[in-house]
Amino acid sequence: METYALDLVLAFAVSLFSGYLGLGGGILMAPALLYLPQAVGLEPLTVREVTGLTITQTLAACLSGAWPHAR
Repeated sequence: METYALDLVLAFAVSLFSGYLGLGGGILMAPALLYLPQAVGLEPLTVREVTGLTITQTLAACLSGAWPHAR
């Protein structure tokens, strides 16, 4: 349960920084998911899990941007 809460907090923080700085979310999210869970005392995520999470985030961002653009 703590890992899900950390994922939500990281997603919010990364989205703020990526929007503020103009960086892609994956550039910030992948290292954050790799290193921060271990830094706060949670079990680390594998590279496969981090890849799946960042791909899902990218797909959701692309679809949410394409939908208003298509209208």
